[in-house]
Amino acid sequence: MNTSDGAGSSVPRRQLGRRLRALREKSGLRADQVAETIDVSRQTLWRMENGDPSVKYGRSHIEALCRVYKVGEKATASFVALAAETKAKGWWHAYGDVIRDSFGLYFDLEAAASQFKWYEATFVPGLLQTPEYAAVVIGSMSGRSEEEIRRGVEVRMARQAILTRTTPQAPRLDIVISEAVVRCPVGGAALMAAQLRRINDVGHLPNVSIRVVPFAFGFHQGMQARDFTLLEFPRSHNGDSEPTTVYVGTFAGELYLDSPRAVGQYAEAFTDLASRALNAADSRVFLARAAEEFDQR
Repeated sequence: MNTSDGAGSSVPRRQLGRRLRALREKSGLRADQVAETIDVSRQTLWRMENGDPSVKYGRSHIEALCRVYKVGEKATASFVALAAETKAKGWWHAYGDVIRDSFGLYFDLEAAASQFKWYEATFVPGLLQTPEYAAVVIGSMSGRSEEEIRRGVEVRMARQAILTRTTPQAPRLDIVISEAVVRCPVGGAALMAAQLRRINDVGHLPNVSIRVVPFAFGFHQGMQARDFTLLEFPRSHNGDSEPTTVYVGTFAGELYLDSPRAVGQYAEAFTDLASRALNAADSRVFLARAAEEFDQR
């Protein structure tokens, strides 16, 4: 399995939606007028303009919208081509039985991102987990069978291929973790020691920076923001870029934020975290000592 098989469907879907909305706003037409003209409900048009995964971008509807907005033949062809990209599916769709729908969008974004700014206060980030650590975390979810746990671990390990992929270029990961992540012996002392050494191994990759915020450093904004990931995206061949998106995972589901205000708040929190964390070299020493302490238990 390879996470470099494409960006999945969410990025082109969201790009297409933004462009369609921009065309309508430029035309001065109301949403209900446009919806009636192309014979869809206003709600369907709203979903198309917002990149909703439940909507299908049919060629006939895209061409009809282009006629309504008086888009030229060449531009229409680019819209149709972009609509075709929304039908692409990543490797993770084969694991739909163990991935909740709301997290599928994150997989799409993760595969497309060029940079991550990631803070974890609770668990080791999924891209750094060993299979044994992942099995304990996934197995803690009630009702999971052994087969579901096994497949869940497969998915998590497959995701880690983005760390060393070559096409597209591997993303830049700037990860900050709380000391709480380091000290909690998930799965026992021996398992945790191996997990901490795995973190240090990944931290030697040229595109990965891993830093620790010790308890002794006191209060920081991450204590209010909790776990979050800022995902940034490369520019496409036509110069467009997917907006920076904040992902916040919760026990009940996932939250995706891309408004400038929300992104700014989380970016500020990450800047504060980065300023308070140990540097990468000192963090490696911190993790190595913690692993040794687990070895002695």
